[in-house]
Amino acid sequence: MSRFLEYIASEASRGVRLVGTVETGGFKRVPTVSFVVDGVKSQQVVEQMDKHNIGIRFGGFYSNRLLAALGLESVVRVSFVHYNTLEEVEKLIVALQQVLGSLAKK
Repeated sequence: MSRFLEYIASEASRGVRLVGTVETGGFKRVPTVSFVVDGVKSQQVVEQMDKHNIGIRFGGFYSNRLLAALGLESVVRVSFVHYNTLEEVEKLIVALQQVLGSLAKK
């Protein structure tokens, strides 16, 4: 998950914003990462990622009041578990790079 958080932070210049902290130590973060892309609906990101056979989701995830307080309608959510490999994380990053590039051109 740390590798993915580093990647998301590196995409700030492209309008990618992490929701929450980038810190992973202790009890600072669970293995669920939410982010938004400025000017792009979260649903669009997920629909494009589906074409890469990567299962991520979008929505409010029972936190609509929190999202409203943050000025957000929905987020993209990526969930990791103990058996995700670094290779899978890299595949996710490569696909997301392609998706972000194609969405930026629209």
